[in-house]
Amino acid sequence: QELVKLDIKPKRVAILAGWFAQYIVPLLYDNFESIECIKNFEIDQDVKEISYKYNKRYKDSNKYQCSIKDIMMKTLEDDFDIIINCSCEHMYPMTKFYEWNPELQDPLYVLQSTDDDQYDDHINCVGSPEELTDQAKIAEVLYSGTKVLSNGMNRFMVIGYTI
Repeated sequence: QELVKLDIKPKRVAILAGWFAQYIVPLLYDNFESIECIKNFEIDQDVKEISYKYNKRYKDSNKYQCSIKDIMMKTLEDDFDIIINCSCEHMYPMTKFYEWNPELQDPLYVLQSTDDDQYDDHINCVGSPEELTDQAKIAEVLYSGTKVLSNGMNRFMVIGYTI
């Protein structure tokens, strides 16, 4: 919803740690006619085939790809208009990603994280959207907000451009 409000026209979208991408891919295509391709970068080997089943119509028309890759340790090897990471709490701060991808041409970042550190795999929680903004070095903030989920977890989202 917040991304749609920005009235942008993305062509190439990268999803970092998108898992099966069963919701986000159709939502993006339904809301942005300008998108030519979405690429899901996922570390879990078992995800690829299942994500292709969920996104069959996009895969079959060469509009969706899933790449098995640790995006915190390897470059993307493509340029993207938007980079979405809804799993920041599961990985190193985004500055590590920037180090591996210095050639990216100033994409718009859509980042989400949480303050819920009760899980072992939540290795990089933040306490607020402002902390996420600072940690990710987002200089031009287009959106920043918090949503409290039904389980009481705070989800923070920041949309913007890096320094």
